[in-house]
Amino acid sequence: MSIHARIGALASASVLVLLASRASAEDAAASSHRDRVALGGDVHVRRGERVRDAVAMGGDLTVEGVVEGSAVAMGGDVRVSGSGEVLGDVTAMGGALVVEPGGHVAGARVELGGPGPVARGPRATSLPAVPGGRAADRWFWASAARSAAQWALLFVLGLVLLGFAPERLDGTTHAVLRRPLPALVTGVLVAVGAVTATLVLVLTVLGIPAAIVLALAAVAGGYLGLAVSARAIGGVLPFAVLRDRPAGQLAAGVASLFVASFVPGLGDAIVVGSALVGLGAVWLTRFGRTGSACTAAGSGPYRSAIGV
Repeated sequence: MSIHARIGALASASVLVLLASRASAEDAAASSHRDRVALGGDVHVRRGERVRDAVAMGGDLTVEGVVEGSAVAMGGDVRVSGSGEVLGDVTAMGGALVVEPGGHVAGARVELGGPGPVARGPRATSLPAVPGGRAADRWFWASAARSAAQWALLFVLGLVLLGFAPERLDGTTHAVLRRPLPALVTGVLVAVGAVTATLVLVLTVLGIPAAIVLALAAVAGGYLGLAVSARAIGGVLPFAVLRDRPAGQLAAGVASLFVASFVPGLGDAIVVGSALVGLGAVWLTRFGRTGSACTAAGSGPYRSAIGV
């Protein structure tokens, strides 16, 4: 699963919990085909039941029926049984995510602070069953188109930063090029701290609103980190046509990360690492407010104002 799918699922889960926290758990559980919500308790979607979204805050979530939207557990486990079906994303924050044989999850599987998603049995899958032939080809190209659209949104974010904060973006990018290892370490520490603080706030129940804000800030920080790293990558590519063209460098960097994301076994690591390095650089420079300013153009034919 791509990093964008993980970030998107986490963002959806955060918004969903914000909306769910306003609802009454008893009212939501009273009837089928509505949201199923529990604050400080478990949620059980039984066989034959069909609900829109299922949210358990401070408890476990068990799906034996159908969840048309997202299934989210904060501070508990998520279990999709053999008869269970989730048409959206499944997110477990601070617990395990288990899909039993026959269980079906159409969207992304995201787990934070647990042992990792577990698919028990050969029939468990996080993607719709796809037949061979033309149907498989259509599914592949549809998935590729969705992924390309997500990366295009990252490019748009970078363009916004170039338009409204070009000096800060260049200053942060310079930190990525000059101090990649400290930036990576800082990014890891910031990410771990954000996840830990979010889980602690969720478990206190009263801190759920703050946890939602922190989770959304972490999602935004991940995208910002990717945009910064993409700008840095594009700025050091050995193509003279990119010289002194910030938008072109950004596009080249985003394209490079997009291609790298398809590398088997390494794609996610490359993208996540890039996001963490960029996030660390943002933290170290307070998004370009502190640290060294951009140097003059480098000695190579492709260096620009972010030259190393």
